[in-house]
Amino acid sequence: MNRHLIGTFAATKNTFEKNIFRKFCIALAVSAILGISYMAITPRTQIIHQMPTGSIVSAGEAVIVQNGNEITIHQTSQRAVINWSTFNLSEDVKVNLIQPNGGATLIRVNDDNPTRIDGVINSNAKVVFVNPNGFVFGKSARITAGAFNFQLQ
Repeated sequence: MNRHLIGTFAATKNTFEKNIFRKFCIALAVSAILGISYMAITPRTQIIHQMPTGSIVSAGEAVIVQNGNEITIHQTSQRAVINWSTFNLSEDVKVNLIQPNGGATLIRVNDDNPTRIDGVINSNAKVVFVNPNGFVFGKSARITAGAFNFQLQ
């Protein structure tokens, strides 16, 4: 009798695994079809030049200076919070954060879209980025910092 139960269990388990595999294959095929359709109807846009816009220092002390394709944030307080309308960087854009030793900067992005980073971000201390809509890093993105944190909330 035990032998029969073990055989039945094995057959049931095998059928279960086949059903899961079948469902996975169907989901994969549907995803591939939708992905191809999405790519076929959505034109590819090339990011030519994007820089962060709409900065407001809402806590702490910081001065933001733009010189051509470079933005430098000089932070004089240990902590600072800077709200931005957008914070997209095309590959020709560089952002430098100069902070006091042990300092930290919170950068909040209030954009309906994910932040796209293709450029360079340099910081000598801690930087926390917050964008509820996410972040996209291109292959040319370069980030150098004491510590970096990207959050969705």
